[in-house]
Amino acid sequence: MRADRHKDQSACNSGNGAGLGFGLFCAAALMALPALAHHSYAAYDVNQTLTLKGTVETFQWSNPHSTFTLVLEADGRSEPIRWNIITSSPAILKRFGWRQDSLKSGDRVSVVCNPVTDGSHAGRLHAVVLLDTGQVLKTALSAEAHSKID
Repeated sequence: MRADRHKDQSACNSGNGAGLGFGLFCAAALMALPALAHHSYAAYDVNQTLTLKGTVETFQWSNPHSTFTLVLEADGRSEPIRWNIITSSPAILKRFGWRQDSLKSGDRVSVVCNPVTDGSHAGRLHAVVLLDTGQVLKTALSAEAHSKID
């Protein structure tokens, strides 16, 4: 009887080994999900760069991407146009000298960005110039936009 019990335990242990392998596989798959969840910038036209001048309405210093709303002056239109601008995470922006208060509501700015391909009012930021001080806030894309910053 003792040999039978040992035989049964041996069968269970081999099953546990398979279960452990499956568990490790699941853990590895779950750890990879954040990489899969990160979206691409395919929605932005990387072959087109716009320079927009306006006033910062809001600035969100947050992960995974900081964003701000830029209000363009009406220029004969009945309503001002709001652009949603996306940039890098705070950790990356800090490498370029940005701070949480780098942009404030009411700041007059010139923005260089790639517009979205669907024609809506949104863009991926290259650089910002604070018009009242001349300070340039760069991003990882600034090298490409350097010659286009006013």
